[in-house]
Amino acid sequence: MGGLRYCINSAALRFIPKEDLEKEGYGEYLSLFDESFE
Repeated sequence: MGGLRYCINSAALRFIPKEDLEKEGYGEYLSLFDESFE
């Protein structure tokens, strides 16, 4: 049998460009981005 399945409403998602994370209040997550691709 199958395991758990999850569904997400794509209308609830909002794309925030990496350079805007700080001003949108998500600066604490900048460390999750790999800087080697810049």
